[in-house]
Amino acid sequence: MNAHVLTREEVRELALRLLRGGNEKPKLEFKRYLDDLGLAITISAIANTDGDSSNNPLLKVEGLLDDYGMLILGVDDETGELVGLPEESPEWIRTGKTDQVATQLEQKLEKWIRPVPHTDVYVFDEDDGRRWVVVLIAPSLNQPHVFAKNNSKYQRGQWVVRRGRRIELPDDSEHARVHRKPVSRLESKIRIIEARLTRRLKRLEDRLSAVAIPEEGRGDALALDGAGTANGEIIVESGSDAVQATAAPPPEARLEIAVSPSEALRHYLAPPPDPIAEQIDRAFDEFTDSLTELDLSWAYVPANKEDLANTVRALEEAAFELVRALAVLVANDTEGTYADQVRERLVEYALEHARAPVGVSYNYGAMALHAYPGVLLENALAVTAHAHRNAHYLSLLAKARVRDHNDRPLPWVPEVRDRAVHASDWLNAMLPRRMCDPLSERAMVLLLDDPGLLREHLPRHVRDARRLFTEAELVLSMIALENTRGERAYFGRYVYTSDSQKAACNLLTQEHGHLTGFLHTPLKEALQGLWGYFGSLTGHLPCPKMIVFGWPECLEPPEQE
Repeated sequence: MNAHVLTREEVRELALRLLRGGNEKPKLEFKRYLDDLGLAITISAIANTDGDSSNNPLLKVEGLLDDYGMLILGVDDETGELVGLPEESPEWIRTGKTDQVATQLEQKLEKWIRPVPHTDVYVFDEDDGRRWVVVLIAPSLNQPHVFAKNNSKYQRGQWVVRRGRRIELPDDSEHARVHRKPVSRLESKIRIIEARLTRRLKRLEDRLSAVAIPEEGRGDALALDGAGTANGEIIVESGSDAVQATAAPPPEARLEIAVSPSEALRHYLAPPPDPIAEQIDRAFDEFTDSLTELDLSWAYVPANKEDLANTVRALEEAAFELVRALAVLVANDTEGTYADQVRERLVEYALEHARAPVGVSYNYGAMALHAYPGVLLENALAVTAHAHRNAHYLSLLAKARVRDHNDRPLPWVPEVRDRAVHASDWLNAMLPRRMCDPLSERAMVLLLDDPGLLREHLPRHVRDARRLFTEAELVLSMIALENTRGERAYFGRYVYTSDSQKAACNLLTQEHGHLTGFLHTPLKEALQGLWGYFGSLTGHLPCPKMIVFGWPECLEPPEQE
């Protein structure tokens, strides 16, 4: 089972570094080997133990393994040296491939533990014949992991935790902690829903308050048609007097609601709600509600490939209608009337669904799933806005900010895509062949390949949709460089295709006034900065197939001082 938290080599380097440190902790254990029951006891104890900065050295790895545990097999119990698995260890772990070892381990755990903790297994074979195994134990939202049957040490229904290097039965405080965890998770979801409803009510209040009228005394009554079809017939009663806007409904149809005359007049005189603004809010509300209903974990991704693929497709489908709605909006809102509203709703989405709630354990693989729809929205906005030369919606991408776990504002471009980059492994598993940038490849297929979500919303003059996608990524990357002061570009499909040179020349030679409003340097200088940035990455490339493309013919390198 692969949670895609770190690459295989990163896990290897981390494990070796922890071995050199030599100190076991509640979430870190070294063993030469463990039998089936020993594996179940140790792994369940680690899964039942919550880590913190004082007892979990894995937290030092840039937070990527927040609350994870690690068991390393093949380590001498006395010297702490990496000596490899012993000859007497069973064949399934001594000779099996990684997938086979992972499957066998899960079966061993199922025999003894309920529910089974989520684990990632990494098998390493050294040139000198030593084999050793790393088991990553994911942070658990399903504590306690109890013994499914009696064994030589514990009774059915009991469970264990780690205290220092010891495995012991839980005390009262640990029982309380485990029982609070589901409640805390539910409280976190309730806070998210409450915040969303509060924002919706605030938007409605703002619209109803469009006409400012001084407040008056309360206790009056608004009489409306009881069937809900008043046809503008409003009567404001104040004591025994009545002000009649039109004829009153018959007495048997009257419904009295306590309001003040000023509130009634405000309701009557207020301009009608903006139907386009309401449609935007409705599309975003349906999108975020769909994500909430999926109830994705922040601690791990589905281990089964089929379940993972279904989750990815569900996330994509949740975004489809919003993508279409935004495409129609960008194509028609040439004045950018609704750009600020879209930016605010994007920021709300990122706050609720692309950042783990405070106090919730997470890993970057799970965060990638949550952030993935944001990449689709980002690509859809960039492609459509660039195709229609709509500067307002490109500008909103440049100005949008999201917040990290320290509540610091970070630029949407490239932050949201950076959070989703760990999705590359599981997206590659869904594509017909491996890609250096499966995020962009998948987005391009969904948005532009026939039929594509955006095809019918593009201008007629657009003939090469893939070239358009590359140009949009170049624009996003220039935005990213400006937002990060030259430290971080937007890594996309354009980095791996020679079409980027032609796309850059297209940007320079075609009308590009829509790019001048948010780029703080002339377009040519921005493109030179982008090519110079990638030239500086030689030898430090994230993908071996990455093209360190030469400078476009239309774009000479800047003169060296």
